[in-house]
Amino acid sequence: MSKKRYGVKGMMCAACVSHVERAALVVLKDKNASCTVSLLTNSMSVVYPDEMAEREILKIEKELAKIVKEKSEKCSTII
Repeated sequence: MSKKRYGVKGMMCAACVSHVERAALVVLKDKNASCTVSLLTNSMSVVYPDEMAEREILKIEKELAKIVKEKSEKCSTII
C-alpha cells in the first residue's frame, strides 16, 4: 500500500472534516483505497493499493480535489 497526503484548505471544525471524509469515501468506494482527514494538520491522507496504476491515482486525485474544495467551503457550522 502507498500513502499520499494532500493539503485541505477551509476546514474549521469537526463538521467540515466529516463532510470532506464522507465525500472522499464515496469517491474511493470500490477502489480498495481508504482515507483519513485531519483538522489539526488540515490534510487528508489516502492509502492506495500498490497495484493501482498511476493514471487511476491521478483520476482519483482530480475527483478528490473537486469534492474537497466544494465540501470544505460549505461548512454549515456557525463559528
